[in-house]
Amino acid sequence: MEEPISYEGGIALVALSVREWDRQVLSRLASERRWILHFAQTSDEAWRILNECRAPIFLCDREMDGEDWRSVIRRMVSAPHLVCAILISNVADDYLWNEVIRRGGHDVMASPLREEDVLRAIRLAWLYWNTRLGNEPLPHGVKN
Repeated sequence: MEEPISYEGGIALVALSVREWDRQVLSRLASERRWILHFAQTSDEAWRILNECRAPIFLCDREMDGEDWRSVIRRMVSAPHLVCAILISNVADDYLWNEVIRRGGHDVMASPLREEDVLRAIRLAWLYWNTRLGNEPLPHGVKN
């Protein structure tokens, strides 16, 4: 597996159809932590960006127009490189978390996003990704 493209020690993330208030939280954290955040409006666009950047983390809004999150997550985790998919949902319970895991996803975050939840989820996804690939360092901005 290829490593993700690193931008000045940062990490690339792709977010699909995230609501405006959640976009603001993600954008602010990305700016502060030097994450390279790409927003996509369709799963085809997200797929293209995810693979071009070899982004290790994919964020998917549960409430997408015309697309089922289950299919989208299954598709993104089938990328040629390792991808940790995180679902963003108004409901974040054990049942949904188990369903995300069954689809190959990694975690669930409650919307509206809270900074501490985003940092925790991104950090855990990055640590999982690194452990699976046997890598060591965390990129700038992943540590709390």
